Amino acid sequence: MSADERQSEQILFDVLRFSVYRRPWLREGGLVRRFSFSLSVFWLLCAAMVLIGYALRAVAPPVNPDVIELSRSLLLPNTAGVFPEPQDPFLFAGLTLTAVLLLIGVATTSARCHGFAVDPSSVFWSILIVAGVVVISERAFGDRQKIIGTVLALILAGAAYALKIPLQARWARLAMVALLFVAAVLILLQRVWTEASLLYSGPISSHYEAVTSSVIRIAGGSTCLAEVLPQYGCYGEFLAPLLKMFGSTIPVVTAVFALVLIVALWALFHFVAEVIRSPLILVGCSICLVMATAFNLQFDNVDPVLQYFPLRFFFPALSLFVAAWVQRVSSPVSAFAAGAFAGAALAWNLESGLAVVLSLAAFVTLDRFTARRWRERAELLSSAMNLTSYIAGGVLFVVVFIVYLHVKAGRPVELSNLVVFQQVFAMTGFGMIPIPAFPSYWTIHAVTLFGTLFLAAVAAGRGETRDPGLELAAYLATLGICLAVYYVGRSHILVLRLVMWPSIILIFFLLDRTLLSAYGQLQRRVVDGVVLLSVAMSAVFFGASLPGIAGNVMRARSAPLQANKDILADIQFVRSKSSPGEHVGIVAVDQGVLYGQTATRAALEGPGVAELIRRVDLEQLMVFLVTRGPKKLFIGTTLGNAAETGLLGTNIAIDLSALERSYVAEVAPGGRLIYLQRR
Repeated sequence: MSADERQSEQILFDVLRFSVYRRPWLREGGLVRRFSFSLSVFWLLCAAMVLIGYALRAVAPPVNPDVIELSRSLLLPNTAGVFPEPQDPFLFAGLTLTAVLLLIGVATTSARCHGFAVDPSSVFWSILIVAGVVVISERAFGDRQKIIGTVLALILAGAAYALKIPLQARWARLAMVALLFVAAVLILLQRVWTEASLLYSGPISSHYEAVTSSVIRIAGGSTCLAEVLPQYGCYGEFLAPLLKMFGSTIPVVTAVFALVLIVALWALFHFVAEVIRSPLILVGCSICLVMATAFNLQFDNVDPVLQYFPLRFFFPALSLFVAAWVQRVSSPVSAFAAGAFAGAALAWNLESGLAVVLSLAAFVTLDRFTARRWRERAELLSSAMNLTSYIAGGVLFVVVFIVYLHVKAGRPVELSNLVVFQQVFAMTGFGMIPIPAFPSYWTIHAVTLFGTLFLAAVAAGRGETRDPGLELAAYLATLGICLAVYYVGRSHILVLRLVMWPSIILIFFLLDRTLLSAYGQLQRRVVDGVVLLSVAMSAVFFGASLPGIAGNVMRARSAPLQANKDILADIQFVRSKSSPGEHVGIVAVDQGVLYGQTATRAALEGPGVAELIRRVDLEQLMVFLVTRGPKKLFIGTTLGNAAETGLLGTNIAIDLSALERSYVAEVAPGGRLIYLQRR
């Protein structure tokens, strides 16, 4: 944030404090009435959203039984199941459109009616009320450990309140640096694996392989959307140069993904320092972000779930840095650069890329929306120019990237392959979970996002004093809505934890604004107590999670001995039958690991083994192997029942009799691999 913007924000807070705290007649009169009116409107809008949600649910399209049968015919035998849920996407799209229309109405009304006020405290307390109702209904504090942690946090907060321990801004910055360092260490300790980590089981055979196999194949010379059909996008083209330099062994691959996550977390910390001013709140927010992003999805589980942290997290996190930069520079050139960044986000991962594209498009178009005169033609032309530049930047990057793929592959790539998996999941409901009934934990996330955008809409309508912090918070709320699409498809509580990180920042942002605008001794004391309690609870639950983290650190590089010996023996067998850099075919569990550890190159086309879910992909793979397969081929013998044994999500039945017409077979020691050499 520039010096001018910080000065503008400081004037805003000074005006608010002076008018409320030093003028009792305003506190008891007009301004309080405006706050009360804004709060009433906010609750009415929330109630309207709930009622509209029930109405949309009533008219949502039902599940078509024919779709279920069709889905089963399209997919390989699996244990995930097919659960097409057309109601959930319909409900999400309908409520999102409703929210947009309501917020436009708020901004328009705020411009014409002086009864509105930007009142973050009312929104913050409303979120706490909703969170309290949800926590009680979900019985969140039913276990003893959480109760003990909460009591300990209350004691620590009470002691800090009684002792009146201050925290200077410089110490908060040092605390953030220390937290980032601790987070980086924890990420590296948990996520950087070695050969001692390897085994034929989860999480390596499923979650890890689904993300890393395509990167390793691309690093070996294959091309995204040509030889490689990746489930999660063309991020492999971005990371492959690092693997070409340092190799594709498991320590290198895991270290690269760990460093990507550390960079993303740094971007988050930078953004938080832009929008939060209170040192204590800054520290509390940073602790929560470390727990949400640097810890594994389950604190006591070694699986890092690379599909989200860092894959779907990286560009959204970096976009916060980009948004803050665009806000400072604010020109068509910066809009063009933001568009190019958004184009890169699309190429990296389609789902999170779309979230970044839409959110940045809105932010660039509505530039400085808290202090603009929207009826003036010059303002509209400025917005149009920014949006045009943004689109031009995005289109240019995408076109250049597609040309790069064409040139690298030596032939046109199939762009439709980029959305193959999205189409399959949307149509079949493969592994989907319906959204829990209202109210549930997602309600807290939804109210936080909507509350922040409500404040932004009021500020946009009033157009009085520039508020750069609220503008950035509105961008984050918009991004949070777009990222929630992932939860709509698979509505598990752990998936909600993956997508709700924007709400963590926004809740602390609203707490910070509540603290800054607090008036009267009683309200100030209450808010101070809430601040101390939030920091204490963050610290207590951070400490409570460390034993599980320590367990992850120890297990990350100590797979069961026999399981580790099995895969190391197979790696050695592949090495004995091939040479580094040689093109071979490997169709087996832990496919990417076998390629990476042996330094061989993939001579295959289509998705990786961990991504094989469609029957047509398996059929095309068999045709390729029989007609144009490599001279040397390794087939896993455990693929046929991989779903039942928990190795993969599907059973992959390889027709060995068809292959033996073209290959001479040799069974590897241990019987887990079959080596075939073309006749």
